[in-house]
Amino acid sequence: MFAIVWLRRGIVVETETSVLPSAAEAIAAAKLRAHDVARRHPGQEPDTFRLMDATGKILGVFPKRSPQLPKAPKRPKCEHGIPLAQVYGYTSAFTPSGLPWCAPPAFRPDRTQS
Repeated sequence: MFAIVWLRRGIVVETETSVLPSAAEAIAAAKLRAHDVARRHPGQEPDTFRLMDATGKILGVFPKRSPQLPKAPKRPKCEHGIPLAQVYGYTSAFTPSGLPWCAPPAFRPDRTQS
Protein backbone atom coordinates (compact mmCIF):
# COMPACT_ATOMS: atom_id res chain seq x y z
CA MET A 1 0.00 0.00 0.00
CA PHE A 2 1.34 3.40 -0.99
CA ALA A 3 0.33 7.01 -0.54
CA ILE A 4 0.65 9.33 -3.52
CA VAL A 5 0.87 13.00 -2.61
CA TRP A 6 0.44 15.33 -5.58
CA LEU A 7 2.52 18.52 -5.30
CA ARG A 8 2.70 21.85 -7.09
CA ARG A 9 5.98 23.61 -6.32
CA GLY A 10 6.24 21.58 -3.12
CA ILE A 11 2.71 22.39 -1.87
CA VAL A 12 0.24 19.53 -1.40
CA VAL A 13 -2.59 19.60 -3.93
CA GLU A 14 -4.15 16.18 -3.34
CA THR A 15 -3.42 12.89 -1.57
CA GLU A 16 -4.53 9.47 -2.73
CA THR A 17 -3.88 5.85 -1.80
CA SER A 18 -2.65 3.06 -4.06
CA VAL A 19 -3.09 -0.62 -3.21
CA LEU A 20 -0.74 -1.85 -5.93
CA PRO A 21 1.85 -4.38 -4.71
CA SER A 22 5.06 -2.67 -5.86
CA ALA A 23 6.45 0.84 -5.90
CA ALA A 24 7.22 0.61 -9.63
CA GLU A 25 3.59 -0.18 -10.41
CA ALA A 26 2.39 2.64 -8.17
CA ILE A 27 4.72 5.12 -9.92
CA ALA A 28 3.55 3.99 -13.36
CA ALA A 29 -0.12 4.23 -12.33
CA ALA A 30 0.39 7.70 -10.85
CA LYS A 31 1.99 8.96 -14.06
CA LEU A 32 -1.01 7.66 -16.00
CA ARG A 33 -3.40 9.44 -13.61
CA ALA A 34 -1.56 12.79 -13.77
CA HIS A 35 -3.90 14.18 -16.43
CA ASP A 36 -7.00 13.35 -14.35
CA VAL A 37 -5.53 15.01 -11.26
CA ALA A 38 -4.67 18.13 -13.26
CA ARG A 39 -8.24 18.33 -14.58
CA ARG A 40 -9.62 18.21 -11.03
CA HIS A 41 -7.41 21.13 -9.96
CA PRO A 42 -7.46 23.80 -12.68
CA GLY A 43 -4.90 26.49 -11.93
CA GLN A 44 -3.18 24.22 -9.41
CA GLU A 45 -2.01 21.45 -11.73
CA PRO A 46 0.56 19.33 -9.88
CA ASP A 47 4.06 19.12 -11.32
CA THR A 48 5.39 16.26 -9.15
CA PHE A 49 4.19 13.56 -6.80
CA ARG A 50 5.69 12.07 -3.67
CA LEU A 51 5.43 8.32 -3.09
CA MET A 52 5.30 7.04 0.49
CA ASP A 53 4.98 3.49 1.77
CA ALA A 54 2.58 2.29 4.48
CA THR A 55 5.00 3.26 7.25
CA GLY A 56 5.19 6.87 6.02
CA LYS A 57 8.71 6.55 4.59
CA ILE A 58 9.17 8.73 1.52
CA LEU A 59 10.32 6.55 -1.38
CA GLY A 60 10.91 9.43 -3.75
CA VAL A 61 9.58 12.52 -5.48
CA PHE A 62 8.88 12.02 -9.17
CA PRO A 63 7.92 14.28 -12.07
CA LYS A 64 4.36 13.71 -13.23
CA ARG A 65 5.63 12.83 -16.72
CA SER A 66 8.75 11.28 -18.12
CA PRO A 67 11.06 13.82 -19.74
CA GLN A 68 10.26 14.37 -23.41
CA LEU A 69 12.54 12.77 -25.94
CA PRO A 70 14.35 15.12 -28.30
CA LYS A 71 12.54 15.71 -31.57
CA ALA A 72 13.92 14.42 -34.85
CA PRO A 73 15.76 17.05 -36.90
CA LYS A 74 13.64 18.85 -39.46
CA ARG A 75 13.93 17.57 -43.00
CA PRO A 76 15.02 20.04 -45.67
CA LYS A 77 12.14 21.47 -47.72
CA CYS A 78 11.85 22.91 -51.19
CA GLU A 79 10.66 26.45 -51.87
CA HIS A 80 7.07 25.15 -51.70
CA GLY A 81 7.52 23.79 -48.17
CA ILE A 82 7.43 20.12 -49.22
CA PRO A 83 10.07 17.80 -47.74
CA LEU A 84 12.61 17.28 -50.51
CA ALA A 85 12.55 13.51 -50.17
CA GLN A 86 8.84 13.58 -51.07
CA VAL A 87 9.05 16.00 -54.00
CA TYR A 88 10.17 13.36 -56.48
CA GLY A 89 9.86 10.27 -54.32
CA TYR A 90 13.59 10.02 -53.69
CA THR A 91 15.10 9.00 -50.38
CA SER A 92 17.84 11.64 -50.55
CA ALA A 93 17.23 15.38 -50.54
CA PHE A 94 20.02 16.06 -53.03
CA THR A 95 21.01 14.74 -56.45
CA PRO A 96 24.39 13.07 -56.96
CA SER A 97 25.62 16.42 -58.31
CA GLY A 98 24.68 18.12 -55.01
CA LEU A 99 21.66 20.08 -56.27
CA PRO A 100 18.31 19.74 -54.51
CA TRP A 101 15.76 17.49 -56.22
CA CYS A 102 13.29 20.34 -56.59
CA ALA A 103 15.75 22.43 -58.63
CA PRO A 104 14.41 23.13 -62.15
CA PRO A 105 15.27 20.31 -64.61
CA ALA A 106 17.53 22.65 -66.64
CA PHE A 107 19.85 22.87 -63.62
CA ARG A 108 19.91 19.14 -62.92
CA PRO A 109 22.40 17.42 -65.21
CA ASP A 110 21.38 13.97 -63.95
CA ARG A 111 17.75 14.44 -65.15
CA THR A 112 16.72 14.56 -68.78
CA GLN A 113 14.28 17.18 -69.96
CA SER A 114 10.88 16.02 -71.19
